[in-house]
Amino acid sequence: MRTITEVIADVDALNTAHEDDLDLDQLQRLADEYFVLEMNGDVEHLDVWFRLFERYSHSDGYGVFWTILHGIEHVVSNPTELLLIVNRSLQRKPTYFPMLMVNRMLNT
Repeated sequence: MRTITEVIADVDALNTAHEDDLDLDQLQRLADEYFVLEMNGDVEHLDVWFRLFERYSHSDGYGVFWTILHGIEHVVSNPTELLLIVNRSLQRKPTYFPMLMVNRMLNT
């Protein structure tokens, strides 16, 4: 089994010139692997997904980004810590999925 550090490095390495060139099968595998490794609710490594959302700001990864959003919501046990991560992402580059997460947190 790989480490969380290896998975994060692979997610960060996903970077194509066009959003349509994103390897969705690989992204889904990485998301699945990440959320199996991070079932304890640790938010330390979550920023990797927000960096991805920032790189592909006009995409939903053909639905894979929704899977990631639900995975984040499922594993995070401390919404305050998540809000800090989301806020940092919004300060770097306001994008759809981080703003959606703030909205969903406010609605709960």
